[in-house]
Amino acid sequence: DPEVQVCWRADLLPPSRPSNQFENAVSVSLTSLTDETQVGDLIQAISLCPPTSAECLSLPLRRFVAWLKSAAAGKKVSSDTSSDVPQIVEEPDTDEKRIPLAFRPIAWRGIEKSVLISDVSEIRPGDTLVLNPLAGGWSELGFLPEFHGWECSDETGKSLTKRLWDLPESKSVAVNCDREDFEKLARVDVASRAYLESRNRPVVRLHPNLEFAGPCQSLYDDLRESGTEFRMRGADLATLVEQLPESLANGIQKISTTALQLEYYANRTGIVITGPRFETEVDDFSLDDDGSDVLCRISAGNPIELSGHLDRVRQEVERVAEALSLDDFRLTLSKSAEVHDWGKADSRFQAMLLGGDMYSAIWEDAIYAKSANMPTSFEERSAAFQLSGLPRGFRHEMLSLAFLEANSAGIADVEDRELLLHLVASHHGYARPWAPFCNDPDPPEVDLKLIGMDSHSLPGEARQQMEYHRFDSRVPRRFWWLTRKYGWWGVAILESVLRYSDQCVSQRESKLQARTSSRKTKQPEGAKA
Repeated sequence: DPEVQVCWRADLLPPSRPSNQFENAVSVSLTSLTDETQVGDLIQAISLCPPTSAECLSLPLRRFVAWLKSAAAGKKVSSDTSSDVPQIVEEPDTDEKRIPLAFRPIAWRGIEKSVLISDVSEIRPGDTLVLNPLAGGWSELGFLPEFHGWECSDETGKSLTKRLWDLPESKSVAVNCDREDFEKLARVDVASRAYLESRNRPVVRLHPNLEFAGPCQSLYDDLRESGTEFRMRGADLATLVEQLPESLANGIQKISTTALQLEYYANRTGIVITGPRFETEVDDFSLDDDGSDVLCRISAGNPIELSGHLDRVRQEVERVAEALSLDDFRLTLSKSAEVHDWGKADSRFQAMLLGGDMYSAIWEDAIYAKSANMPTSFEERSAAFQLSGLPRGFRHEMLSLAFLEANSAGIADVEDRELLLHLVASHHGYARPWAPFCNDPDPPEVDLKLIGMDSHSLPGEARQQMEYHRFDSRVPRRFWWLTRKYGWWGVAILESVLRYSDQCVSQRESKLQARTSSRKTKQPEGAKA
């Protein structure tokens, strides 16, 4: 059976408030699950600490659907007592597909494609489904020792789950919850620890619904009295980090504040502090690539020039190819590394890297692969994207593909031309087989003169013919043709050489720039602050 991954996040709920009617209860709003304008805030909250396998329960899609249908029918699905023996999951005898309000998950598919699921038919095999903790389900879907058999109570001490089954859909809906039980729900959220375990990268999420020491929240509340436009200063961040308890800090206190990445929840309800990966004896690697261009940002330091990045990726690809004995594809793989990011030469993409500043992008005398000026928060990234003029669905790797197709003479010496084109198009996970839809009616001319490729240019008229998203384009046909030629695993291995090398080099570049920036900002001993 196809599977899904399920986890719970306490920061999907807005900060609770004391109930006006009951002394030992809090009121929790569920409006964000009905108001489409607020769904983006939920997705942004997840993007600040993307789900990892370490925090998720993996279970058959059929069982999760059965649990949702049970909620819709007002019944309770039996716990999964099966072990290695396959069993048929009995679904309630109902045609109801609409998911009750409080049980609606976010399907995490990257920051650009995530959606709120309101109908069971919208769930895809392999989805990562993020629930708010009021939905419960850990006893029915899996086994969490601390919470097995436990349910959150309402203000009267009765099961809150039963009340949530019949919760009406309205623009303003809230429930009362026992105060102690709501505080206990925060412990179901293990995202920060799982992120550190999976990616060797510390993250601290300070949100009113999460577990952390009171003084930290008090300090943050005092700092943000200036309103929703509040921005934390470096000195304030250093003070806050110093007060973090060891159990929450995840080692982030050992890192210079100049290397920390600070992001805000929507409406400034909290902050997320993320540090660079911890140094290890081996060159650890975890794939953070969800297909978005967030990876074009480095944490600090000078921008990374495209020519240098391409050369470093080429060296890494050649090292990996030699280690895997891929001699029959040596030239193809090496060439894919040399050209994979040519599409970043689009002036609008360069503007996005520089915070949406088109004037800076035009007057720069270099093409950049990554920049520390690329905004960190969801709102700022969206604003920079709009200012840059990039169309929705733009992918730099598709422009790289167009460069190659327009200058085919330069790739005539590789072992497999079609494989080269596919590797470039798929190095962020797209083109397997479909390219994302992109309507770009007036693209600018783009060339590669700044990286020494004087003969490589694409006029706007030629770019208007780039319809790689079409069903009848060569992108999907090329994928299936290569799959028949090399097999499922063969294509995947060849793709992974470039993807792995690109990500490894990107990590090293970010670490190097962060160290350089940290050294520049450190004061000599004895210097006055």
